[in-house]
Amino acid sequence: MNNRQIGTLYMVIILSIILMMTSTVDAQELPSTADFYLPPPVWSHDGQSIAVMNGNTVEIWAAAPSQLRLTLTGHTDRVDAVAWSPDDNMIATGGDDGIIKIWESTTGTMVRELPQIEDRVIGLKWSPQGNRLVSGHIRYTNGFMYLWDTITWQRIAELDHNMGGSETIAYSPDGRYLARVGGSYTLIDAQTLNVIAMRNLPEEECCGSVSIVSAVWSPDGQTVAIGTLNGLVHIWNAQILEVQHTFLVASRSAPQSVPYADLPDVWLRAMAFSPDSQFLVAIAGDGLTSRWDVHTGARIESVQTTSLIAAAWSSRSGQLASIPAIFSSENLGVQSTGRLTISVPFTSTATLNSLAAGCQPTSGETLISMQSSSDTSTETFITTLTNMPETALPPGCRADLLAVAAAMDAQGD
Repeated sequence: MNNRQIGTLYMVIILSIILMMTSTVDAQELPSTADFYLPPPVWSHDGQSIAVMNGNTVEIWAAAPSQLRLTLTGHTDRVDAVAWSPDDNMIATGGDDGIIKIWESTTGTMVRELPQIEDRVIGLKWSPQGNRLVSGHIRYTNGFMYLWDTITWQRIAELDHNMGGSETIAYSPDGRYLARVGGSYTLIDAQTLNVIAMRNLPEEECCGSVSIVSAVWSPDGQTVAIGTLNGLVHIWNAQILEVQHTFLVASRSAPQSVPYADLPDVWLRAMAFSPDSQFLVAIAGDGLTSRWDVHTGARIESVQTTSLIAAAWSSRSGQLASIPAIFSSENLGVQSTGRLTISVPFTSTATLNSLAAGCQPTSGETLISMQSSSDTSTETFITTLTNMPETALPPGCRADLLAVAAAMDAQGD
């Protein structure tokens, strides 16, 4: 690669990260090109639908089978953020036009447009109780947040923190706190948007100081996972705000510096905790998908899939929605294949039991565990799960458990 190509590659990456630019394409297709980055898909809480940001539209896909159900149109510029309400009846969208729109998820009808904000909307998150919506914005390099009452739709609090863009916002499971990550990790009071504490990410010998791209809170509220551009995931103790473990997501035997040309491969594309908070699953751009023990930091298992440009785990971490990628030597960028793929990366008995442990029926009865890997045991599990009332399990559990069990059954596990 000559100096001119390296310079071109550098500019492509910087523009992609800072400006998040993609081509606007026909609403019936998935994005056809995006240099290194596409906003990740967003699963509904019940695991039955997926929102895909596609230029200035949002496509709502059914997960099983994977098919386009409806398209939300109305934004005048690229959509960068989507959030489902806790009951999945409403969807909030926002993007470069500075407008937040609220939609009915079943009909695609826009029911409200919040007062226009001059600056980009790059983060949206509905509170677990459903009575608040928080929005993250960026103006040049300055980030700020607004808190909205979802009954009156009045803006009730704001935070102008001058700490870089609000790339990711994550609510604690009890709705009391917000983790905001961008130039740093900030713990925020979810009721007032007052800053409680702020921490910088540890500077690694391998990779220096890099951008934070995602954050997720464990279901038990004890841990926050923060992922970075160079493929590292830091596991934080949510109580004392200290790093407990660091995982390298990409397919490298040990941490090492990341050349610009390898950035699409090592970039963390998605991560999630298991329902019992014991494990973390994550996938890098090169398709390496791994499962770690949160408490010991040990990598338990890995599977290799195809390279991808965007991905998201379902609410219970059993399924993965991804958009495969191809490398374009012509423009030194990564392009989307235009296909939305739903897969079940981990199909072991241990994975199914971990999901089941965090998905106990609301009635108090115990969900059957897989005691062996025999076909009969898998069939029994599926039958028991299918016969349970729709409301017997927490949202998203049925879809993920059935998907994992069916994949095991198909493989003869």
